[in-house]
Amino acid sequence: LQEQRFQALKSWRKKKAIELDTPAFVVFSDRTLRSLAIENPQTLEELKSIHGIGENKLEKFGWDLLAELS
Repeated sequence: LQEQRFQALKSWRKKKAIELDTPAFVVFSDRTLRSLAIENPQTLEELKSIHGIGENKLEKFGWDLLAELS
């Protein structure tokens, strides 16, 4: 299940990167995606505790990520 989540997050990141015309690693690192896949946060508050997610990324991607993880 974690691996499935990780792959889903990777394809989400790729779509986002294309949309924002930016490299995928700028959206989120593999390490961050791996942490998301393992911890599976369900709130913005829980997202904040993930390595690589600060205020800016939370504001930019928080709701999208939660939708992707649910």
